[in-house]
Amino acid sequence: MSKIKNRQELSNNGKTAHREAVLDILEQTLKKMDVSVTLEELIDLNGSVLSIGKYSWDLASKRHIYLICGGKAANSAAHKLETLLGDYFTAGVAIVKNYDSADRQLKSEVFVGGHPLPNDEGYQGCMRILELVKSAGKDDLFISVISGGTSALMACPLERFTLEEEILTADVCLKSGANIHEINAIRRHISRINGGQLARQIEQRGAEILLLMQNDSVDEFGKKYNPREIAEVTGGPMAPDNTTFADAQNVIRFYQLENKIPKTIVDYIMNGSRENETPKKLSNFAGFFISSVPDLCSAADAAAKRAGYNSYILTSSLTGSSREAGRFFGAVARGIIENGGLYERPVVLVAGGEVNTLIDDPKSVKGQGGPGQEMAIAFAEAAKDLPDACFLSIDSDGTDGPTDAAGGIVDNGTFEKSRRMGIDLNKSLQEHSSYSALKKINSLIYTGNTGTTLCDLHILYVP
Repeated sequence: MSKIKNRQELSNNGKTAHREAVLDILEQTLKKMDVSVTLEELIDLNGSVLSIGKYSWDLASKRHIYLICGGKAANSAAHKLETLLGDYFTAGVAIVKNYDSADRQLKSEVFVGGHPLPNDEGYQGCMRILELVKSAGKDDLFISVISGGTSALMACPLERFTLEEEILTADVCLKSGANIHEINAIRRHISRINGGQLARQIEQRGAEILLLMQNDSVDEFGKKYNPREIAEVTGGPMAPDNTTFADAQNVIRFYQLENKIPKTIVDYIMNGSRENETPKKLSNFAGFFISSVPDLCSAADAAAKRAGYNSYILTSSLTGSSREAGRFFGAVARGIIENGGLYERPVVLVAGGEVNTLIDDPKSVKGQGGPGQEMAIAFAEAAKDLPDACFLSIDSDGTDGPTDAAGGIVDNGTFEKSRRMGIDLNKSLQEHSSYSALKKINSLIYTGNTGTTLCDLHILYVP
């Protein structure tokens, strides 16, 4: 089954051969990076012995085996692990962003959390997890797959706070200009689940934790992880936390949030004590980084090479303005066509990372869009007078910004086609309405849940 739901429509609304080239690469990449494929390749179950590399667990020696899956790839992870575990599976909870019809087949209880802001159903899912933990003991094993988005999807405030207070805090922080690491320093310290708080409660029951985590960080330059080797995993609900109360206090001061987030939360954080600190180490715990943003880029690069193209990875840590990043790719395409340079055509250039839509004035927002969609439109403008080029930009989890599209695909003819249809691409950028502009020219990419959450993927093809 194709990962790209509207592939034929996308191919037929531009230069078909060029679009087919990049869509082929995208299709193969998403299939390769689906967490179900990763788990299938990673885990070996021989009789009752589950092995990852040189590490093993005898499932027959366990009283109960619980499954905890959280994040935007939790659907796919839960399906695969339930199949792998078979009769060894006791019970499980999956907290997802979007419900798939196939999720009805899961034995695990499925809850649809809120993202980017928490909701009550995600909270109820967390409470159900805590019920499982209360019944756990020293002969039990918790297997957990954690992917991007758990800070919101698995929001469960400390008992002294209400869910509404946590939602307001998240909303204020997301609009403050703070980066995700700074925001998480606050969210983890007011949570019963995140920041390793869930793992600590499991540890206190004497149970064992096996954590399999997608690493969506773009800040670990030069680091490579072997998915079959135990790693120093941090972050999320099932691993140690590398933030402190002091970090959270600094965020509140720097972004002047004292009078914007609830006073109960400000007081608690500003008076944070050592005994209430999030866990920095765990025992009876094994954590693995099973995939990363560089892996996503490598999968796209390999797919392009298999198709016979000269292919190169520009970077796996592209950040900054999505609009400027799109213009940069347009300039790169121009340079290849005009000068050749290092790249012999036909060439594919791949990049990953996490670009952002920058909104200087909230009053300028007239519609919807996401970073990938804005990046695609910015490229279309920059490439309007090139003889050939095709570009796509997506969020690998299948939802770009607050929209139901994964991203957008454009080529050097997109600008002229839009002009003929009376669509002002530049205006759509200024008003942050890239979704409606790309929708009118049938250039939005729809995937639904992809089974991966490894930030952005950008593919440039110059034939």
